[in-house]
Amino acid sequence: EDMLSVDNETSWRLAVIEADKLLDYGLKELMFTGASFHDRLKLASAKYRRIRPVFEAHRLRNRLVHESVTLSRSEARRAVSLYKSALKELGVL
Repeated sequence: EDMLSVDNETSWRLAVIEADKLLDYGLKELMFTGASFHDRLKLASAKYRRIRPVFEAHRLRNRLVHESVTLSRSEARRAVSLYKSALKELGVL
């Protein structure tokens, strides 16, 4: 969240990417298995339906990593918020 307070798109990108990593770590700690983050998230969302909106944030993360897209601060805030909500729902945060 601190990365979002900086007036720099690179920081916003890193905030989204790091939030994705943090949720993936939490899913692994909770023993959700799968070959990829997407697989683990799919399993977790079957049990914790309130984390399903994270798929939106994860798609954004993938676009940031694999495509040349610009990111607004509001998009980054929304994504980080979705990750944070999922971490809370899972009891990790």
